[in-house]
Amino acid sequence: MDLRLLGGNTPLLLTYARGLLSATVSYSFLYGYTQWLETGRGLSPSHSGLLLLPMFLTSIIISKTTGKNPAIHMKLIVGSIIQFIAMSLLLFTNHSSSLVYLAVIAILFGIPQGILSLANQNAVYFQASSKHMGASAGLLRTFMYMGAMLASAANGLFLKSEAITNGLHYLVIFSLIICFMLMITLLDRSLSKVGKNT
Repeated sequence: MDLRLLGGNTPLLLTYARGLLSATVSYSFLYGYTQWLETGRGLSPSHSGLLLLPMFLTSIIISKTTGKNPAIHMKLIVGSIIQFIAMSLLLFTNHSSSLVYLAVIAILFGIPQGILSLANQNAVYFQASSKHMGASAGLLRTFMYMGAMLASAANGLFLKSEAITNGLHYLVIFSLIICFMLMITLLDRSLSKVGKNT
């Protein structure tokens, strides 16, 4: 792999950073929320899975309806803001939270799930040179896997005690810090130009 891809192309580097940060938040939710639903909320594994189903359905719908629009800046802004809001709502969960409230959180998380990953992939296609397109796309996936590993480590750190609801709230605070860092990467002015000439 030509590591020179990581140098001299600041917009591409910021896209990799966004991929890592957004994946960290997404997987922190996916891993932590599922574990909390079973241990903290007392749901069965099948019921926990059903509560995640709205997130995946929303993600598919959002991807299909927004995917054809090549302009990505507004997608990244909307996705990041909703991800921040949805994660913030987890701060108000407890062992008696209503299933409707928990389903709403899952639905909200489906929106950034359907927007951010696809928007970052589209950004790579505009920001990377054509001769390095394959390697550049592969590096984005690598950074997203790094985000998944970071999320796994965070879940192991915060959700290891019996007070799993408190642990979930600590995980949320960690994720909100990541969300803030993600929003900083949106200051990249080159994003507003992506897709404008297609």
